[in-house]
Amino acid sequence: MKNDLDYAISLIRQADSILITAGAGMSVDSGLPDFRSSGGFWNAYPPLQKTGLNFAQTATPQVYQDYPDIAYWFFGHRLNQYRNAIPHEGYQILKRWGEAKPNGYFVFTSNVDGQFQKAGFDHKRICEIHGTLHRLQCMKNCKGLTWSSDEFMPITDDEQCKLLSDPPRCHYCNSLARQNVLMFNDYDFANARYLIQKTHLQSWLARVNNLVVIELGAGKAVPTVRNFSERTAKQKKAGFIRINNKEAGVPKMHFLSLEMNILNALKMLDERLILAEFDEWIESNEHYRRVFPEVLTALTDNPERSISSLQRQFSLGFNSAIRMREMATLKLSHLPKNSQNEPLVTEEK
Repeated sequence: MKNDLDYAISLIRQADSILITAGAGMSVDSGLPDFRSSGGFWNAYPPLQKTGLNFAQTATPQVYQDYPDIAYWFFGHRLNQYRNAIPHEGYQILKRWGEAKPNGYFVFTSNVDGQFQKAGFDHKRICEIHGTLHRLQCMKNCKGLTWSSDEFMPITDDEQCKLLSDPPRCHYCNSLARQNVLMFNDYDFANARYLIQKTHLQSWLARVNNLVVIELGAGKAVPTVRNFSERTAKQKKAGFIRINNKEAGVPKMHFLSLEMNILNALKMLDERLILAEFDEWIESNEHYRRVFPEVLTALTDNPERSISSLQRQFSLGFNSAIRMREMATLKLSHLPKNSQNEPLVTEEK
């Protein structure tokens, strides 16, 4: 595992751009369900178990004809879930990595929950191949246009699987409206917005040459994201990191697989990236290199040492003292401990 993490760090550090590809597993640590099996789907939405409908049967345009109450309840219930969800820390980690790269980042996702936008990612750098629940379209796709779902404030009866408020209507022909999401057997999906996003993604990919692809939580049941990730990594001769706690296998030896919880993996990688960058900073300055082991010892003896005292004792500038204390604290958390649970600082020297 350590060698895999070190290899992942080297791929991320060497790249000048990051393609983030994400499936449903990326949202799980935000409390959102990943419901590919019937059991998992019914666990996520218990009221639907009594209907006998699985996810594939519920996520179709036909359900609006056969079971309109269930269709609009399911749409409204999920929309409320997604609006209330808070993106987990991993989104900010990825955003920070991407923004630090000379050629930035792009997100390619099959998720329709809008969590990347909510986490502050640039909407012009996101491609949502299956659309989004946060936009509406005409049920008949009368003009091929979409609009924000902010106007739709669903009130749901979760026991009866019913929408109590009025369903949304098309702005143009007053027919019933639906989510702008590509469903199974869907021939009326309004794809103009996705095609614009796809053009932006293709333009960005054409400009980058030193790419790393980081794939997160993309399963095999609907392999759109996995296929795109592998194909792009091969075409661009890019580094490839697949993070998945169940289906982490990769087809080529030089592709990296991390079979881990996504949030935990991102936190571990982020810590190691920070430490690697700090070590590089230390090595660039003889004074920093000489005093850092002493800073470690000082903070082991007194973890509450102030910045000003570190400045005075080790002849450091304010920002350098802050950075040294932050990194010393992080490094101490990774050092072996003695019987009194104290870090063995000598191991660091």
